[in-house]
Amino acid sequence: MKINKIFLMAGLAVMGLMTTSCSDDDDYQKGPEAGTYNVGFVNQSNQILGLTDTQFTVELKRTNPSGELTVPLEIVQSASVLTAPTSVTFANGSETATLTIAVSNDAQAFVEYPITIRIPAEYSNPYAQQDMYPLLSISALKEDYKTFATADFTSWFFEETWEIEIEHSEYLDLYRIRNLYDEGYNYYYKLGEKAADGSIPMTMCNSDGTKLSKQASGYVHSSYGMVSTTWLSSNFTGYDPADDAYYIPFQWTVSAGSFGSGYESFKIK
Repeated sequence: MKINKIFLMAGLAVMGLMTTSCSDDDDYQKGPEAGTYNVGFVNQSNQILGLTDTQFTVELKRTNPSGELTVPLEIVQSASVLTAPTSVTFANGSETATLTIAVSNDAQAFVEYPITIRIPAEYSNPYAQQDMYPLLSISALKEDYKTFATADFTSWFFEETWEIEIEHSEYLDLYRIRNLYDEGYNYYYKLGEKAADGSIPMTMCNSDGTKLSKQASGYVHSSYGMVSTTWLSSNFTGYDPADDAYYIPFQWTVSAGSFGSGYESFKIK
């Protein structure tokens, strides 16, 4: 009988532990499950606007186009000059919807304004690998760059010639060569007064118009990593009427050292 009592007491103790464990589980709250609507933002592209633009649009997509669907949106953060609606509606049968974000006239030129918008988990599927996103996190910037000219650019470093597009901002009085050596890496310059001999001095700049010293080119060397260009400002930089060409002296460097220096040049068509 003593043995039976021991087993009985042990069994009660185990049941007590199980009861305690179950009561602890009652406090657990399961997170929201991914929804069946599978809605997302199509891309994460920052918005470049004209100086007089008052709005821009972003696109959303869903994988189930059946029926009309209104999706609530959470504005996680937003600059005061940007105003976004708190919902977006998909028309019946439509896979896409457009969200319009208003831009106040108080937005200043060449200032980046951020906005972040989240789609609730029950309307998205953050666990699936796909080409859309449950969170939009971008910035909007007003600028006035317009195409100024096209030119043939000849590189001392790459020993190649290719066509470039030169843009000009009247607001900054600054020229821009977009994606000069690689996508997303722009180069900027200002022009001075024409000299008596017809030459025109050029100042290499940062995007805000301040004087440039060193800049990543965007080209990544297979052995040494990112290659940077240092403007040799003591050397002639600008337009040479004898050659009808613009010259830019660069030193090409990586963390391990220098590849040397030479003139990059371009001729406007």
